[in-house]
Amino acid sequence: MVLFLGYGMIGLCVGVVSGMLGIGGGVIMVPLLSLFLHAQGVGGSELLPMIAATSLAVIACTSLFSLRCHMQYGHEVWDVYVRIFFGLILGVMLGVVLGIYLHPSLLRILLGIFLLGVSAVMFIGFNPEPYRELPGSLGVSSVFFLVGLKSGLFGLGGGFMTTPFLLYCNVPARRAIAVSSATSATIAITGVVIFMVIFTFHHVNLPSYTLGYIYLPAFFGIVLFSTCSVRYGVRWAQHMPVFWLRRFLAGFIFVAGLDMLVS
Repeated sequence: MVLFLGYGMIGLCVGVVSGMLGIGGGVIMVPLLSLFLHAQGVGGSELLPMIAATSLAVIACTSLFSLRCHMQYGHEVWDVYVRIFFGLILGVMLGVVLGIYLHPSLLRILLGIFLLGVSAVMFIGFNPEPYRELPGSLGVSSVFFLVGLKSGLFGLGGGFMTTPFLLYCNVPARRAIAVSSATSATIAITGVVIFMVIFTFHHVNLPSYTLGYIYLPAFFGIVLFSTCSVRYGVRWAQHMPVFWLRRFLAGFIFVAGLDMLVS
């Protein structure tokens, strides 16, 4: 029960952040899932694939709910979304496969470095001045191939790369957040399907209460609370600046990145 409530607290944070910033909440979930699962005795080469698969399963739910809420405010997403879809899918597929077969120590180092980079960008508040439209098909596909690759590899959504890039290309801010929610949902659903397929052919010894690589107590605890809180994040995104939220998250992500590197 204590662990379930702990996963619920993670879910509350994930829902608010997903709604406000158009991200799936993976930068919160991945470090905390690592902490919780390690405390439960889960380790070895199975730990990080379990974290990635569980995180993506949650992101699929929160991002779809966030997208629905944003679309109720009339934000159009599909004309941009169709241009990024194929590069995104290919990147996720490659990222998940690499995440399964890379050595866990190398994967933790890569994730730690990535989280430190994300924290620096969030703390500085780097937002390049928009001056152009979205590039052509090849340019968009290349960018979102990298977004998908990172997301499949670490079990993260695509919001931290998608939203700044769309803002850079003069996509209006709230519309960019809505498109980012659609991107995160696509990444997550694709990643979960690939994890399930790989598990079918790559049998490993996992803890009880798992479905494929997805740890069900964490999944249900986080989803139950995140779907309740995401609507408040979406509502606040329409009226509130997110400066201090970004600074707070930057500090948390920095500590999580250091933990990944030194543990």
